[in-house]
Amino acid sequence: MIRIRRVGAARDSVLENRLRAITDRLRLRNVFNPSPIEHDGTLYVAFRAIGPDGGRVRAYLARLEQAGEVITDLTSFANDLGIPFIADPKLLMLDGDVYVTFNSGYSARDVNTIYLQRVSPRLGVPQACLLSERQKVEKNWAFFRAGAELRAVYSLQPLMVLVLREGRLGDHGPLTFDHRDRIHSAHRPVGLTLGSQMLVEAERGLLIAHSKIRVGRRRAYVGHLVELGLADDTPSVSISQTSLIDSWRALWPVHDRLNPNLWSATYFSGIARIREELLLGYGVNDSRAALARVSEEMIA
Repeated sequence: MIRIRRVGAARDSVLENRLRAITDRLRLRNVFNPSPIEHDGTLYVAFRAIGPDGGRVRAYLARLEQAGEVITDLTSFANDLGIPFIADPKLLMLDGDVYVTFNSGYSARDVNTIYLQRVSPRLGVPQACLLSERQKVEKNWAFFRAGAELRAVYSLQPLMVLVLREGRLGDHGPLTFDHRDRIHSAHRPVGLTLGSQMLVEAERGLLIAHSKIRVGRRRAYVGHLVELGLADDTPSVSISQTSLIDSWRALWPVHDRLNPNLWSATYFSGIARIREELLLGYGVNDSRAALARVSEEMIA
């Protein structure tokens, strides 16, 4: 039985309006794929948008406090360090600090790079995440701590987990990862793809993954809640069969979409805990940013 949940009915208009006021003031357009996280009473939101001068999509970070907002142009910061492009910024907590992970986008000639960068309490230097056995284009690894080890979910189907072998998080140097299970490393990931980073709570982690639906030559994306059991050395994976969308209307394509290969997408880019609720950040068809407060039961 196919179950579909429209999370657009639970959108937080107060938060969305506050984010929209910021992006309007900065003259940004096509704001999409917000990634929220709450830490010490402050809400952080990374998002993608086209800047006031047009051109390629840029990455920004908004820090929303009671006294006001602080906006960081992550793309400009990366450009100054020799990183020409930022794609898919996602926020997460590591070692009590707020981090952003992103990739360097698509290149026809070279492999791209995944990065980790601390953004609070102070802005750090992006650290390249290296892996020898990988795909040409990497989009998103879900990072987490297992004791003292820094690990990352590389794939859900099959489950493939990476572990840090060289480097130290928070330094300026690269982070070199390896597959924990060498048998899995030769397999190409299939099925669900990672969307948000992982919300780690005690011995479990929650994230939103995507299933891809072919519509002719184009693609449509819907979300699924994934729970990972982190008590054992090898995580267990439970994938909800409920498909998460913004609305029925969002299933249809829009004319101003940035990706011509996209039919439609409710693309989940963030998950955070706000008291008893989950705050989901997602983009609608690469043209709108949405933030929805839901119970875990609603989307399970």
